Amino acid sequence: MNDDQFVEVIIFGERYKLVSTYKDQERILRIASLVNERMESLSKRFPSYTKAKIAILTSLNLADELFKLHAEQDQTNEKLNSLLSIMDQTLSQ
Repeated sequence: MNDDQFVEVIIFGERYKLVSTYKDQERILRIASLVNERMESLSKRFPSYTKAKIAILTSLNLADELFKLHAEQDQTNEKLNSLLSIMDQTLSQ
């Protein structure tokens, strides 16, 4: 049975019909809301920019945040691996 459904969202004044599963509808709505908020915020800072430029800036900002989160996660994983190694050595003694 196919659980795909359509979810309608409005991002920066444009209506989009997105495919989702029943379980991820709320997630899609939250993501669309975040993108809309970011685009609205940037358009207030740069009122002369086109929708396309606002969309690109929003994408770049979100990608930058994603890269930062990945870097933080990598650092956390390294610290955890180091601690696990120390614990393993301590327990082996």
